[in-house]
Amino acid sequence: MAVEIDLRPLRLPTRAAIVRIARSARTVSRRPTLDDLIHRSSFYWTPDETRTLLERVKAEVDAGTAELALATATSTELHNLEAHVAAMIVAAHYKMEAEGAAAFKRAAASVDALNTGSKECIERNRPNVAIPLLLRVATSLPFVVRPNSIAPGSTLCALATAFQDLHQFDLAARIYREAEMACPRSDPKHWFQLSMIFSDFGVMRLSEGRFEEASRLLFDAIEFTRKSDEAPPSDLITVLINAAHSERTRGNPASSQALLNEAITFGRKARVMESAIYVRALIHLADQSSDAGRIARALRNCRRAQKIAAKFSARLEAEAHSMEGECQRRAGKLRAARKSLRCAYDLLETRKDDDADERIEVRLLLSDVERQFSNFAVAEQLLDEAQIIAERYGEGWFGNVDTLKVRGRIAWDLGEMPRCLAIRQEAIRLMGDQVPRDHPKRLLLEGELAEALAQCGDRSRALKVLESCIRKEAALIARLVDRRNGLLELGQIRTTRHHIELYIILVLQSGRRSAKALDRLLDTILAFRGLATAIWKSIRSGASSRSKPESNQGPVSDSVSLALTETYEFAGRRLRLFFVRFRQRTILIELGDSTCLEQSFSSWAVDDKTKTGVSNELGQFARNLTRHSEGAASLIWLPDHGLSRYPIGALPLGDDRMLTDAFCIAQPRDAYALNREPKEVVASSSPLLIGVTRFGPERDLEPLPWVGEEISVVERLMGRRSPVVLMEEKAEYAAVLRQLARRPRIVHIATHGMVAGPGSPHGGTRGRAVRAADSDPLAGTSLVLGEGAIGAPPSLLSARDIARLDLTGVKLVVISACDSGVASADASEGVLGLQAAFHAAGAEAVVTTLWKLPDKATAYLVGQMYAAIEAGETVVEALRQAQVRTRRKWPDKSNWGGWVFSGPV
Repeated sequence: MAVEIDLRPLRLPTRAAIVRIARSARTVSRRPTLDDLIHRSSFYWTPDETRTLLERVKAEVDAGTAELALATATSTELHNLEAHVAAMIVAAHYKMEAEGAAAFKRAAASVDALNTGSKECIERNRPNVAIPLLLRVATSLPFVVRPNSIAPGSTLCALATAFQDLHQFDLAARIYREAEMACPRSDPKHWFQLSMIFSDFGVMRLSEGRFEEASRLLFDAIEFTRKSDEAPPSDLITVLINAAHSERTRGNPASSQALLNEAITFGRKARVMESAIYVRALIHLADQSSDAGRIARALRNCRRAQKIAAKFSARLEAEAHSMEGECQRRAGKLRAARKSLRCAYDLLETRKDDDADERIEVRLLLSDVERQFSNFAVAEQLLDEAQIIAERYGEGWFGNVDTLKVRGRIAWDLGEMPRCLAIRQEAIRLMGDQVPRDHPKRLLLEGELAEALAQCGDRSRALKVLESCIRKEAALIARLVDRRNGLLELGQIRTTRHHIELYIILVLQSGRRSAKALDRLLDTILAFRGLATAIWKSIRSGASSRSKPESNQGPVSDSVSLALTETYEFAGRRLRLFFVRFRQRTILIELGDSTCLEQSFSSWAVDDKTKTGVSNELGQFARNLTRHSEGAASLIWLPDHGLSRYPIGALPLGDDRMLTDAFCIAQPRDAYALNREPKEVVASSSPLLIGVTRFGPERDLEPLPWVGEEISVVERLMGRRSPVVLMEEKAEYAAVLRQLARRPRIVHIATHGMVAGPGSPHGGTRGRAVRAADSDPLAGTSLVLGEGAIGAPPSLLSARDIARLDLTGVKLVVISACDSGVASADASEGVLGLQAAFHAAGAEAVVTTLWKLPDKATAYLVGQMYAAIEAGETVVEALRQAQVRTRRKWPDKSNWGGWVFSGPV
């Protein structure tokens, strides 16, 4: 028979009394008395009839009329839990076992009825009605010999959830902890309850913005959900998604991605692909893919989610449309984004009782899109709606901060800088301690605050804010490297570059050209220029403590000069700076428009190879470099963007002298190679020589007849080291990987290089063979290997393959291939390219080329270099000597100038 329960809201006890009830609920009363029951019941408001009945039973027991007392206690309704507990106490006191068992059954049924009623109240969004019901259960539990069906953990968890719905988070947290203590972790009977407790507690901490604690609790929930036999598949998917959301919010996207992938895989195995929770997993996975720049994949997941959700949930369908709009907005497709977000807005408006956070999110996204269409009035109206919803449903810190962020952008677009500054200051104040100091969301807002301060004329304060922001970003990215998050963190590097550009502008505009300011600026640039390769090294090594990026503060030797260029955007123009650091002194030269120097290099590279003259811009650049590096024996050159395609050693200095005559030059792809300490590990002493001269017709590649002679020369010079030689079909993919796995101290590779996209000015680019380059830039630079077995697919060794190897202990890699050093011109992605890939794998020094190689001159130069190495010269000095000698026989710079060295000098 259904039990009718009074659902009128009752007056609640004090917070202290509620905590006492929760604490006592997990302790069994060994000798229960009616006085205890009456005392405990007084903690909360008890119906008058129940209080009167308990007093009557106590009076009858005191008078010695046990039967009458028992009859009085059992004459009440089923849901009167206190009366049934009183009957149990009386039966136990007079040793009436049958009557006690019957009273216990009625008490258990009453507990179930009250729990069911409280659940119904919570589902109806009436937690203030559910709480008294749950308090009655919690108060009576110490008097009941509890089987599994009425253990206190689930009751206390429900009670905490009810207080959470009332936004009394501190009280809810105390009750959650009491619920956890009521369920021993070692007892399998409690694992399901523990999974619910940790899951609900973690979700609450997530809603508060306490992400570290939320992740810890949700990982505990995952553990107990996996172990419990009672947990349905949907519970595990739910907690995996919540944990993924927490990890992503606290700045750990790789962990989040792994959790989402597990949720999707488990959903397929458990055949719950038509469920709401599976749709939610697809939406979160789309968000992750969008963060990583994989927009097409994100949109596919959004559309899959929409198709499934349309069958049973308008709310989830709206979420999928909202995520689709966000992905399109990030891709710059504003009209498509507005259409998707409007669809989500309309779907949510049909169900006003849906979650507040989704309604807020849609309005924020749509407002930002309307802002970009200059529909400022519409954008402000949407923000007003979002703020009203946030305040109504207690989503204050989340809703208000994000609302203010968009309001600040609107004020910026309207040119209202004082208002923009006030809004951004208020947004950061509202964040308080809810968001970690190095969280990307806070750092992005701090960067926007610095922009507003600068526009309002307070450049000094803007510099301080930005310096603090950049330091925290450096710490954040170092932490991400430690966690081996890989390509997802390259997005964070790109975001941070905007703050570096702003920092450059502020330093230049403020007139702060002191030595300390310039050193700090250069150190900041160096730190970020070396992170991409460090990230890939951390993935390859699997040991984060060994892969943390070094300080990269530049050379410390008085004989080594460091020179680099850095590009930034200001007033719609791309401008370039030129830094030289030598003997603890940093020089900054403004070069103006970034294209000027690149055009000068390009013209010089394609000029008649016998000419020794250069343009005025290039001549001035070379003079500045040599003047500020006078006295240095070695030069480290770190070019940015398009300048990385040109070998600086071939620059003429006049009087038939070249830059390579003046310095031993290292030209690494990024700053990672600056301060690396060589690691002594066991490595094979037998060099590995790889050569391919013939290529199949499907490759459309010219044969390389001189490669055989080149390999023979190297083999002869290294004869005493017993080199391993792989030529032609023996140099197939599997064989090369097997030989690289033994970590030979010297690796020499002579074959064609393949580069996708824009290439060198000397025509070595053949992008047709690299079809995956658009989706995977690491596959865009490869080495062509031997064919292997007849009918085997084309054999390419890509930069991605190399970066994943362990080549620790390899002292030198020489890649005698066209364009082997060419890669993406984006300096923030120095991991691209074979040179940086070998460094990421652990190789100490790498020699590559940026131009197409003439075979005869290459064979001569390589022989001269190895002869110098065998004579005891360092690699960088041996390369310099070989270039000088080759230039005497073949003056054209294409014969000797394209070689570059990367490694310690």
